[in-house]
Amino acid sequence: MRQLLWALGLLLIGVPSAFATPLTWQFDGLLPLGGTVNGSFQYDTDSSPVGFNVRNLANNQTYALTGFSFTITPSVELLPFIPAPFTFSPTTSTSEFCLNHCIFASGNVESFLFNNGQYSMRLAFDTSAMGPLTAPPSRLDQWGPFMTNGSELRSVTSGGLIFIPSGQITGPTAVNVPEPATWLLLSLALIGLVGWQTRRRPPPNHRILSRHLPFLQPVEASPCSFLRPPPNTRPWRLRMPFSIRPHCCLPLACLSGFWLLTQLMALCAGSP
Repeated sequence: MRQLLWALGLLLIGVPSAFATPLTWQFDGLLPLGGTVNGSFQYDTDSSPVGFNVRNLANNQTYALTGFSFTITPSVELLPFIPAPFTFSPTTSTSEFCLNHCIFASGNVESFLFNNGQYSMRLAFDTSAMGPLTAPPSRLDQWGPFMTNGSELRSVTSGGLIFIPSGQITGPTAVNVPEPATWLLLSLALIGLVGWQTRRRPPPNHRILSRHLPFLQPVEASPCSFLRPPPNTRPWRLRMPFSIRPHCCLPLACLSGFWLLTQLMALCAGSP
């Protein structure tokens, strides 16, 4: 049993960390006559498409954004069209992140579409020279040139239209987030440590309990001196379908603790 626990502990240490990688990108653009568009968006590079052929345009796919926030600040000249600054955010707006043939009468693009019920905004980047894309960009050089004729700010109520003449993406900022499988292994390591630290002490009236509760069974003392029970007492435990003695838990607890430390160090190293 001890050899098996040692092998299990070594296996836990050797398990590679599984991390999802959400990327955060920053966008800064200009509106005509001095207005600005500033914000950021985030998605998971390992995500799968959530839709295909939107707006009946063939050969495109859409992906979900895990977060976004854009602020539109108009200049004085734009106040008749945009009376005050406003934002696009997940709580007030819908979003669409589309790759390839996403805009009518255009080639392959990377396109974002936001709508808060009053205004809609499209940001487009030309990827015709790159060919069809099969996954969201993970590097800055995978974004195409900003498309002035495809990027626009539109009033949903009046239909007024403003083209966005310039824009630039910077980033990304990556944050390593452990996936559920890694969290499960972390939990198992913690359970192993807690199980090693927890010891049952016999109640003072264990003889009475043993007569009325036959499922209590005695176990032999641990050979480790610091785990032995006090003199003239016998440890008791619940009858279980398997038995792991304290001196067998020690190797697993130590190895699990070391593995837990390496995972936490990797998590801290991946934080910005």
